[in-house]
This record gives sequence, C-alpha cells and structure tokens, in this order.
Amino acid sequence: MSRSESEEFCKDAFGEYLTNVLNLHGIEIVEGEDPPDYWLLCKGKKYAVEVTQIVELVQGGRKTIPIPTYYDHEYRLARNVEREARTEGYLRGKYYVGFKGGYPRYDPTRDQRQIVDAALQYIRENAAEELVDEKILFRDGRARIVISKNTNDEDYVVPGIKGVKGVWQEELVDEVNEALNDAINIKQTKLESISQSCNGILLLVRNKYVLMESDDIQ
Repeated sequence: MSRSESEEFCKDAFGEYLTNVLNLHGIEIVEGEDPPDYWLLCKGKKYAVEVTQIVELVQGGRKTIPIPTYYDHEYRLARNVEREARTEGYLRGKYYVGFKGGYPRYDPTRDQRQIVDAALQYIRENAAEELVDEKILFRDGRARIVISKNTNDEDYVVPGIKGVKGVWQEELVDEVNEALNDAINIKQTKLESISQSCNGILLLVRNKYVLMESDDIQ
C-alpha cells in the first residue's frame, strides 16, 4: 500500500524518537492493513499506530493554504499596523484590517511596507471620524486586503473584516483543540475492531504549520 508523505514522515520521526530519546532498541515499525497505518513491535508487544494531520486547508485566492496560516498572516498584519499607529500617536478608534474574497497572494518582504503605509494614511485621515467605509490596501484578483473603521470608543486594530468575527489567538487554539478531539474520536471508532488484538493504540499527529504564538494547545 502506498503511504502519504505525512504518514512516512511521522513513522520515521516516531522511530527516531523511540530510539534516540527513549533509548528503545530492537523495535520494528511495519506497515499495517489500514487500520492501522502501522504496527509497532516492541519487546514482544504489538501496538497499533495511526497517523493524522489536523490542519484544515482553505482556498485562498489562487493558492490553497492552512486555515491557521491564513489567520496568522491576517493577525500579524493587523498587529503591525496597530503598533506603528500607536508609535506615531494617531491611533484613534477601532479599525479592522483583514483579507476579503480569499487569500491575497502578496510578498510580506516586498509588499508589506506599501500595505502598512496605506493603512496608516487611512488611520491618519479618519482619526476624527466615527464610522468610515472600507478602503482597499492591496488587490490580487478577487482577493483584497482592506481596512475599515467602526467606532471611536476604543483604540486598536482588529484582524478580520468589519461585520465578520475575526479569529483571535485563543479562538484559533480552541478550533485546533476541537479538531484534535474530533480526530481522536474518528480514530477510536476506526480502530475499535482491532483494539482487543493489540497492546495499545498510538496516535501520531503531524503539524507542519505555525499555529501562531501560543502555549495553550493541549
């Protein structure tokens, strides 16, 4: 059976961990019958090994990216705009900076300065206004980066679109934890038929993307 790149990566990384970190020798990881993905043979015992990847992908403009990466880029851009506006001393009101119509394919090194400067100009020009229509900061086909102003009550920049709830760090962590729990439940159901014929079940979870800066993922 042909295994995916993620499955092979997890198998190899798991084998190295058992040997080099736990100092287990004489182990063997062999291909399973799906279920499970692999069998771990260790000291006369047999463990079922399943592999999963919990990161969901989203169509972002002309490319497909992980949802956490989408929100992370939006979050970092909003934070950069807020930091510079505060430093300059003209952040007055609540602004939204986010992606609209998909993920705009932009180069943070080449394009971010232009995008941030356009956002700062919008903030300067509308400091005294209460509610301001959105402005396009960057366009990539149907995908755009936009900024809008909602109120003068609070002074900060929110990642996301006005009227659409932005995904903050804590909410994103909750989504990841929920996805992991769903993966565990699915694997438990899948492996129920063989659970009595082995010494245990191991779940390998691959995360190849940055899920923002957080220590809260369980």
